[in-house]
Amino acid sequence: MAQVYAIASAKGGVGKTTTTANLGATLAGAGVSVVVIDGDIGMPNLGAALGIQDVETSLHDVLAGTADPQDAVYEGPEGLLVIPGNTTLDSFAAADPSRLKMVVEAFPDVDIILIDVGAGVSHETSVPLSVSDEVVLVSTAERDALADTEKTRQLAERLNANIAGAVITRVEPGTPVSDTVSTHLQASILAMIPEDEVVKESVAASEPLATYAPYSAAAGAYRTLARELTDRKIPEPPEPPEVFTKTSAPVVTPSNTTEQTAEESVEAANKDNAEEEAELDMDAWASAAGATSRPTQTTSESAHTNAPTENTPATEAQQDATSTQTPAEPEKSAEEDVPEDAIPFHSRSEEEPAERMAQPEITDAETGEPHKDETAAESDSDRKKKRGFLSRLFR
Repeated sequence: MAQVYAIASAKGGVGKTTTTANLGATLAGAGVSVVVIDGDIGMPNLGAALGIQDVETSLHDVLAGTADPQDAVYEGPEGLLVIPGNTTLDSFAAADPSRLKMVVEAFPDVDIILIDVGAGVSHETSVPLSVSDEVVLVSTAERDALADTEKTRQLAERLNANIAGAVITRVEPGTPVSDTVSTHLQASILAMIPEDEVVKESVAASEPLATYAPYSAAAGAYRTLARELTDRKIPEPPEPPEVFTKTSAPVVTPSNTTEQTAEESVEAANKDNAEEEAELDMDAWASAAGATSRPTQTTSESAHTNAPTENTPATEAQQDATSTQTPAEPEKSAEEDVPEDAIPFHSRSEEEPAERMAQPEITDAETGEPHKDETAAESDSDRKKKRGFLSRLFR
């Protein structure tokens, strides 16, 4: 016969459906044959949590007497067998919760049956407790949630159901909950499920943690629950494959203090690459600068240098000797190619044409000849005559 567990709490929103789905998938992944039943007659959500929706036949059809239990079974993750419910009000009105016992008895060859029980204390929640071998209480560590879950425990005892223990969900790291639980709930703690964002993600993805995030802390907590509840060997998942990152140096262990860390190695490699690129840029700049500044001999100059004159023909040896003794004419500077009109007046040389640099002539009053410019070659007597002339001219 199958071992039947009711996952129950009078408090809503504490994680009963999530616990049923994850516990069932964890056991099924370990090779245990498991059937999970959505026993929340009024608000069934177990099928959606396991990715099974819009089914043709549901538990409500079986409870209404219009279908057999085997017709409402669907395969879920990890080979888990799921009997989902129907969310319509018409199906709820037609369902008879007392027929749930017949559904449980239809699967004598499976190992475990898990029933997701609705919140509250009512006839719909009492039937799953009465057809179960043991009850797993689910609650958060809050006082009100524990108090409501205690009511479920008391109801289960009146129905002669055994209490397997309690699962405390959404436990913050470092929060002491044992004293609070023992004060408000008379049940031993089977497992504590940590507050983990990945749980919400898996619910949104309609996938259990066993397949969605098997290496998460919450998934590990559900494996602990499966071991404590069933005394079965639930193996840990295989080691995750190593993730290799593209780095320029091997990653070293923290204990190896003589080696660089991966971050330092990457930083050093990036620095070396930057220096190499800078050196390449400097080499390219130097090559370009050398190419532009290197003097080149024009064709006409080359021909003029190497060609012999008509009157004095020279042999090749004489030409070579002449070329080695007489240096080639230097290349004309860029300034010589610039038109004179483009040269500013203040930068023009003194050798410019006379018409550009013309100055008014000063004639000698006695001789009528143009007055000579004073130069370094003039004699002292000429200078004296010139000064005398100028003094008479401006007297």
